[in-house]
Amino acid sequence: MMKPPDAPPSWYCDFKIPTNILPMFQPLVYLIGLQVENNQVHRSFWELLNMHNSGRDFQPKYVNVLLDNKFRDKKTKLPESMEYYIPRGILKSNWIHKHTEEIPSVVVTFFDMNWSDPQWNERKLDLAKQIKFVKNNFASHGIQILVMLMKPAGTMEDYFTTERASAFCAATEIPPKHLFVLAHTNVERIQASAQRLEVGMREISKTYYSMRIKKVKGWKDKVTATPLLVRYNFKIAVFQDIRKDFIAALTHYQSALEALLTIKATDANIQELKVVASILTYRICRLHLNKDDGKESKNQFDKLMRSFLKTEGNKELLFEHYAWLSQQYYQFGDLLKQYYRGGNSNIPDPISYFIAAGKYAEKRRDAFCQTLTTGKHSWPAEMNPYNGSVQVKLCCIGQRPWWNNPFSQDYLYATEDSNTVQALKYFESLCKHSDYIISDWGIASEVCRESQRVRCRCQLMSMMGAEFLRSKQYSKCIMLMTHVLRELGQEDWKNIVYDVANCGVTAAYAAGDVPAYCNFLLILLKLDIVDLVSKEKHDLLWSNFQRVMDGDVPLPVDSNSNFDLESWRKGLSEPEWTSYVEIHSQPILDCKTFFIEDVASIADTAKIRFILTNKSDFTLKVRKFGVRMNPIDYNCESITDITIHPQECQELELILKPLVRDISKLVQIQVAYLDIGRPNRSVLLHYSVLNTSNAYLWSNEISGSKRGGYSVRIEQSKPLIKIETSCPNSVLVNEWCKVTITVTNTDNRNYEKIAVACQLQTPDPQNAVLSPDPDSNIPPTTLHLSDISKLAATQNYEIVVYLKALVSIESEFKLSTKIKYVDHYSQLLTVEDFTELQVIPPFEIFQSITNLHNVEMDSISINEDFMIQSTITNISKNILRVMNATFNITSPRFDLKHQACKNNSNIVLNPNEDATYAIILSCSEVGTTSPGDLTLLWKRQPEEVGSETEFQQPLVGVTVLIDKSLYLKAMFSNNGHGKLKQPMIGYYTLVNRSNIVFDLTLSMDSTESFMNAGPKRLSVKLYGRESYNFNYILFPLVTGLVETPKLSFCIPANGSTILEAVELPIHLNGPKNLFVTA
Repeated sequence: MMKPPDAPPSWYCDFKIPTNILPMFQPLVYLIGLQVENNQVHRSFWELLNMHNSGRDFQPKYVNVLLDNKFRDKKTKLPESMEYYIPRGILKSNWIHKHTEEIPSVVVTFFDMNWSDPQWNERKLDLAKQIKFVKNNFASHGIQILVMLMKPAGTMEDYFTTERASAFCAATEIPPKHLFVLAHTNVERIQASAQRLEVGMREISKTYYSMRIKKVKGWKDKVTATPLLVRYNFKIAVFQDIRKDFIAALTHYQSALEALLTIKATDANIQELKVVASILTYRICRLHLNKDDGKESKNQFDKLMRSFLKTEGNKELLFEHYAWLSQQYYQFGDLLKQYYRGGNSNIPDPISYFIAAGKYAEKRRDAFCQTLTTGKHSWPAEMNPYNGSVQVKLCCIGQRPWWNNPFSQDYLYATEDSNTVQALKYFESLCKHSDYIISDWGIASEVCRESQRVRCRCQLMSMMGAEFLRSKQYSKCIMLMTHVLRELGQEDWKNIVYDVANCGVTAAYAAGDVPAYCNFLLILLKLDIVDLVSKEKHDLLWSNFQRVMDGDVPLPVDSNSNFDLESWRKGLSEPEWTSYVEIHSQPILDCKTFFIEDVASIADTAKIRFILTNKSDFTLKVRKFGVRMNPIDYNCESITDITIHPQECQELELILKPLVRDISKLVQIQVAYLDIGRPNRSVLLHYSVLNTSNAYLWSNEISGSKRGGYSVRIEQSKPLIKIETSCPNSVLVNEWCKVTITVTNTDNRNYEKIAVACQLQTPDPQNAVLSPDPDSNIPPTTLHLSDISKLAATQNYEIVVYLKALVSIESEFKLSTKIKYVDHYSQLLTVEDFTELQVIPPFEIFQSITNLHNVEMDSISINEDFMIQSTITNISKNILRVMNATFNITSPRFDLKHQACKNNSNIVLNPNEDATYAIILSCSEVGTTSPGDLTLLWKRQPEEVGSETEFQQPLVGVTVLIDKSLYLKAMFSNNGHGKLKQPMIGYYTLVNRSNIVFDLTLSMDSTESFMNAGPKRLSVKLYGRESYNFNYILFPLVTGLVETPKLSFCIPANGSTILEAVELPIHLNGPKNLFVTA
């Protein structure tokens, strides 16, 4: 007795479209004689042909076959009279395979031919026999042959090759355009030969399929049976599809579908009609999608659904109808998935079709369950010939094996008998419906993941979990629901969270999975979903948690909950177990975790603070807390035993010791956790502190403190050696200024080998120098280096250097002091100190040239006495003592007249005070020359601040003129002091210093300040080297400082060779003003 089948046969519910109908059709090309394994040139040509497939309209499928391969014979002829012929089915099962895998559109034969072979004629005749064999093998199908001769490089001249090629064509009876020659000399020649061969194959392939279309159209015109019209239109459409004439192909697919819809559905043909309709619709939709017409593709699919949605067939086999609907939505969704490019695409979203496929799979299961009158369906013995273990070869796609000719009149009103119905129900009972449902929704969730639709994906996985639970696949349900809770991230979708947690806790309760049960139970106690859980259930969940902690089996939450007592006893008896609870938003125990400070030195510690708040109505106990860090070397935890009452808040701290290797790196808190379980029964609440989309880090309740954050930067230990620089606020030019640098060890440990560097930072390094001792022979530089061999704890060490600025520096000028040393953590530490300096000159000097009456003069005459006055002003902010002032006369032209005015010393000048130094000189030569310089020796007050410094200033240049040959000297009574209306006598002496004789006329200009008594006009003849004395009596008319009346000298026009009276250049040495009192 044959036993019942243990799996459905391949033809049962075969609503899937055959895989060879799904892709775009391509022409088939046979390659004969291509020795890919043994010949390098042949292999290169094979790879080149397949590489050229990419991105071309002609993309054939190449099959390499042997020369002696026996090709299939042509089938027997059709009946002569087709008018009343009724076919056994619509689409033959092997027709697509035959024309896409077996019958080629063109055959290419490859032969190695040496044109210069001495036995070329024998070789030609041998190849002619082989080609004839190939032609005879494929002649019945009208397949044409192409010949590719592989000619070695450099064998013969081109004209001789052409001649023998013509002879070869004549001997083999092939057209010259079907002969191709490959001279494998280089890559370019091989590529050119491959391209020419492809052009030839394309033309012959299209010709072949055009011939097949013409033949099928001839058959179609002779038939009247609708199934044959569907068949022939489908064949024409496939051939047009292969030719890439998509418009013609679409027309014939649609004609075949329209004809199919006119066939009356019966129990005998209903399955075949649905399968063929789905094949035609699939091809139509693919062609529409191929031209990016998603709307028309959807319309075509909707048309198929409208046509067969209510065509249910046998009511006892309603599950088959839902199976067909489920498969159609799946296949169309899978087709859309291949073309879908996101929300902006013209292609419909495939997710909804996968969801619908799963829904109809559910209806399939429910419809089948309604047919169960007993525990299960039995296998009828009468159906043993159709047992799944017996190979049944079906003639046409979509048929059942017991219907020989479903479209004949004999089966017009036939129905399935009780045995076939019983057999189909038995086959259905062997199907795993949950696998179909989960598979459809699983594909939809993957599409959601690719398009980043988290909510939809989580909803789908929640539905998958419910199906796992229904099919009692508890472990898979628990695993998936745990994953969904992580996928939810920070989104506040409480309904989904509730469904997922409720499904998970039910599966864990049924499976006796203690850790998973605690995980999902605590998720159900979250504050944001408390309104979705009844008060009784809420209290029972917490009571069950306490029971599990006490080692007792929890009570069922629902009356229909499955329960495995043995699994629970085994789980609770484990010596140690841990439940990991990934906390979402608003947990019963809130935890805020952060670093107290955002920077930590390796010499110190980093502190992490936990702020715990019990937001539930239950008393919670925490026995352990810790963190997961990045890097993981900082992972740490601490044991505690605290009780937190409802609404109570408590704080805890963890201490981390930074590592030297992590200097300048960030240490981050990734997950904080609390253990609210019991000894050996840990329930770890995981709190992510990172606001990120990572699937494992998603608590948005965790927030940092304003003082710290989720990360701390590890820094070097702060230097415990300090620098203090002491120097004057301002540096005076040319002064050696004392700078004291104090290095202080503030640590309680000793340090050794401390390097100290002092450097001046100035735009021009030559403007200032440093020296440890100005009086030594060491040349000054801008950098001074020194070492401290040992610096004891709390000890000071002083370094003294001297700074000198050579010029006034107006730009940035700093003294940089830097020390380097190695601390007790083997770190090289650097301490820097910058002191900004101001460089100014100590004095500002104003110089003037005057006569002996203190009247400023622009120039002087030879041998005339004059005076240089130098007024120095203290422009620094310090008290300066001028210890000595010296006029250094370096020019031999000048004579020092009064030695008593030469030196002045020991003058103290406060800021902005001045002092005047004067010297009387005479010059013996003409020109402009500086007599020498003024040198000041000065020092700051108090004296210990600075050192004695010289300040040198060149004396002003003196201009001596030779053409001022007349010299007038004036003196007044009472040394230039007079009284109002009282006579003042002016004594004048006019000296001719030249050898020229002057006839002069002199007069005194009238003025409102004086009335004079004396000659109005005076004529004088003054010989060379002589002088003339005369007087004027002046009567002052006003009081105060009054300008002295001027004298005018001129030469009369008739008294000299000079035609006009001119004003003579006379050097005047006399008071410029007189002082008059009442």
